[in-house]
Amino acid sequence: MEVDESEVGDTPSDNSGEDKSDPTRRAEDGDAEGWIEVTYRRKDRANRNEEAEKQGTRSRSPTRRGGKSIMNKILRASKMPRLPRNDIKVIVRPRDGLNIRNTCRPSLDEAICHEAGVSSDEIVTICPNPMQNILVISTPDEKTATKIVKIKKLTINEKKYETNAYVSAPEEMAKGIIRNIPLKYTQDQLMHALVNARNPSLAYAKRLGSTTTVILLYEGNRVPMWAYFNSIMMRVSLYRKQIDFCKECGRLGHRPDVCPRPDDKLCPACGAKNPAEDHECTPKCKLCGEAHPTADRTCRAKFKTPYMTKQRRWTARRNEEELQRVAGSHDSDTCGSSNAQPPPASTSRSRSTSRSRPGARGRSSSRSRSRSRARAERGSRSASEGKKPEAMGKKQEEQKTPDKVSWSDRVADRESGGSGNTTNDRGNYEDIQERVEQYRTENKLLRQELEKAKKQNSESAKKIDQLQKTLNEILMKMQTQSSPPSNAITAVSTPSTKTMEEEEVEMVEEVAQQPGAKRKIPVTKSKEQDGSEQEVKRPRPSTKKTDVLEDMINKLSDKMEKMFEMLVVRISDSEAERKAQALMHDKRLEELEKRIS
Repeated sequence: MEVDESEVGDTPSDNSGEDKSDPTRRAEDGDAEGWIEVTYRRKDRANRNEEAEKQGTRSRSPTRRGGKSIMNKILRASKMPRLPRNDIKVIVRPRDGLNIRNTCRPSLDEAICHEAGVSSDEIVTICPNPMQNILVISTPDEKTATKIVKIKKLTINEKKYETNAYVSAPEEMAKGIIRNIPLKYTQDQLMHALVNARNPSLAYAKRLGSTTTVILLYEGNRVPMWAYFNSIMMRVSLYRKQIDFCKECGRLGHRPDVCPRPDDKLCPACGAKNPAEDHECTPKCKLCGEAHPTADRTCRAKFKTPYMTKQRRWTARRNEEELQRVAGSHDSDTCGSSNAQPPPASTSRSRSTSRSRPGARGRSSSRSRSRSRARAERGSRSASEGKKPEAMGKKQEEQKTPDKVSWSDRVADRESGGSGNTTNDRGNYEDIQERVEQYRTENKLLRQELEKAKKQNSESAKKIDQLQKTLNEILMKMQTQSSPPSNAITAVSTPSTKTMEEEEVEMVEEVAQQPGAKRKIPVTKSKEQDGSEQEVKRPRPSTKKTDVLEDMINKLSDKMEKMFEMLVVRISDSEAERKAQALMHDKRLEELEKRIS
């Protein structure tokens, strides 16, 4: 990694020429001996590496060849200060050779604010990253973020540079990938197939360039092992970032589209400056030291360790330390209870030895120490000889593996309040709180969906009742028409006869419209010779027409019953699923609250 000389401080000059004493130098330098030891260690390490290279002993570990140190330098230089957690982060990638390291910071600020139209009242934080040659802009306002995303160019020192701006993923997101997704699926189809109720923590899905790999963004710090793509389960793996390598200039730390020095090139194989076209060399990777170009496809050292795996390693290491501490305290307690405590004269002896001259008292104290050690060894031998060989074997195994703790010890320690799991839970308190809030929001959504489904069920039940009433009325009318009573015509008043006439005419017309029915017979009024109208002669429906109508009504009633049964089954299934999901979330909430308490 190259270091810019403008950012490195000047070496102190010895203009005073005064001789200073050792105490004053130590007071000024802080701890001069510590610094000298560090420099000597570095020199010894460098000498050892040179000797190993001379002897030809070449290891496969990238740390001994300097690859790990280069990676650490790049990662350390790429780190940025902490920006507000809840802000929207916009990444601006400049092109056309704009070097952010050598550009004045106020000029960058003026160019971005002028191009985006950001006023002085709007809160914006611009953080340049010289290693990656990008700009990270943080703002809490969505309108300001949309303005910044629309930036297409920057004018600096009367020169225009093209840019590409986009919104980065939130900090509280974990990335996973699924592979072998055909290219025929569009972005909308991917979102429909992945972002649904079967993947509750999945927030966004996007294809990685023009490949068959799809990136998944999950809420929180956990990536599930499996994801549902429509109805099939697919294995999810963690997304691993790569160390950026520029193919334009042959340097590490940035990508080719934001290369600040496209004219100053290095050979990607050997690192020679501005190589000729017919340049021949033996390739050597800067990351792992193997015989291939830097950051080749076959190089595994170019992948960064995901933050989630780092976090798991930290927690595992912390758990191991806690277990070792608990095991050490338990062993010390058992040893203290089994072995007899030394008499109080031992303390006086130790004090006398510290105060006395190197004479007779010192000799007597050393003799007493040797005698006490011999007695302790004899007592331990006699105790070990009296035990069985199986117990001895178990004791030797416990001595070989002091880090292992039995389940009873852990339970006893947990009851006493000294377990390491509680400390780990307290350490991960924020993550647990986030999960609890997530489950609560999901429970609220599920309850809202349940209420909506209940309302829909009640409405559908009302409609079904109305349809059943209408069907019953039609059936009753058909029965009365098929077998009318003898005194029905005389008993009915004039307005009721008119309605019956209209109903019969409509029924006859409906039957006539059906295939296979006979032509309808019009209802006519006959006149006598005097001109007075006679009673209306209504054609009674034949048995065939009534049979056809009864068949139609039976079919309709069967269909309605089937539809009603289907609706009831669906409603019950949906209610059961939602209740099961709500119960699962309630159980998780109870478990998390127990762990927190």
